[in-house]
Amino acid sequence: EERVVALSSPASARSKESLAQTQMLTERLAASEESNQKQAAEISGLMASLAQAEELHQSTKLQRNMVMQRLGMAEEGARSAVQQKEMLEIRLAAAEADHHKN
Repeated sequence: EERVVALSSPASARSKESLAQTQMLTERLAASEESNQKQAAEISGLMASLAQAEELHQSTKLQRNMVMQRLGMAEEGARSAVQQKEMLEIRLAAAEADHHKN
């Protein structure tokens, strides 16, 4: 009987050690999975933020383009108004000269 106990004792110790290692690895795996889930959630949140930023950027670009078009139209209108003013001044000067001749 003592021999059986002596022989089974190292096997029992190895079995306990193996079980302890298995439990430790299982805990590490669970911790790793939890960390991965947290990182995945963080990445998902960052991707959503990036999508919002891209959307805002596109909207801002569109608004800028519209403002630039309006500015271009306003500048063209201002140039046209200056040309009309110059033409009216020439006509006025011609009319005054004509008036003085008569």
